[in-house]
Amino acid sequence: MARMNWSGLDGVMRKLTQMEKTAGPLTEKMLDAGAEVIAQSWKDAISSAGLIDSGAMQKSVKAKKKSDGSREIYPQGTDSRGVRNAEKAFIQHYGSSRIKATGFVDRAEAEAEGPAVEAMQRIWDEAT
Repeated sequence: MARMNWSGLDGVMRKLTQMEKTAGPLTEKMLDAGAEVIAQSWKDAISSAGLIDSGAMQKSVKAKKKSDGSREIYPQGTDSRGVRNAEKAFIQHYGSSRIKATGFVDRAEAEAEGPAVEAMQRIWDEAT
């Protein structure tokens, strides 16, 4: 009959209990760090796609915290003429009958994925 022995389980349990207590605030920091990286990637993609007229759309890219704690990253607010920056980004990304699609959002998100995860991992590693 096989036997199983555990060694060091008490230490693992203490570490997990400690991590549970700090997970909430730590998660907030991690999400903020990842969102910051993604927002910067959006700004860089807007610039590299040549989508800067007044600069309002690029400057307005921010992470918005939702009620469930998640983050939404997109251009906020309106420009000086009252046009929603998110609407401008949508049209530039997907195109219209008069504007060729740039797909800049997909590029920004793909380029930011690795660095955003790394930023969140750094915070986790520092705290644990």
